[in-house]
Amino acid sequence: MSREIISAIDAEIERSAKAFGVENGVIKGDIVVSAGKVYVIEVALRLSGGHFSSMEIPLNTGIDFLGNSIKLALGERIDSASLVYDSKRFVSLRYLFPDRTGVIDEIRFPEWMDEHPNVYSYGLYYRRGDSVVYPVRSHTERLGYFLVFADDSRETVDDLISHVYRDTILRVS
Repeated sequence: MSREIISAIDAEIERSAKAFGVENGVIKGDIVVSAGKVYVIEVALRLSGGHFSSMEIPLNTGIDFLGNSIKLALGERIDSASLVYDSKRFVSLRYLFPDRTGVIDEIRFPEWMDEHPNVYSYGLYYRRGDSVVYPVRSHTERLGYFLVFADDSRETVDDLISHVYRDTILRVS
């Protein structure tokens, strides 16, 4: 991304913060860059959920975003060195979805995920015997998640995602 686009994004974030009267706090937003122009889709005065603030940002950047946000909320000083990227990993958070409405007969991730060095976290929100709906209408109907990363390439992450989906057992009747 060019320096000009990054500067334009920074300017839009600053403009949004001023509109909310935020001088020292957390702001999250959805921003789209199209044809060299920056568009703010939405902003909110909170952290992003869904593992984004707690896992994805730290894994991608090495920055403890959640910890720094807590310090900020408590009025504690944040060391500027803790805001410097110390890594730039390729990170992907993916979800499991049912392929039909019914009852889960079996659901489990492959055992190899426990030992794989590029699987950061995973979990199930549903278990055997739970009823599920298709198509999924809200976040609460996702069956589970997995978060994977790589230091070398996006392709490594994409390959790992394919293997997780291939080896995950999900049977709904």
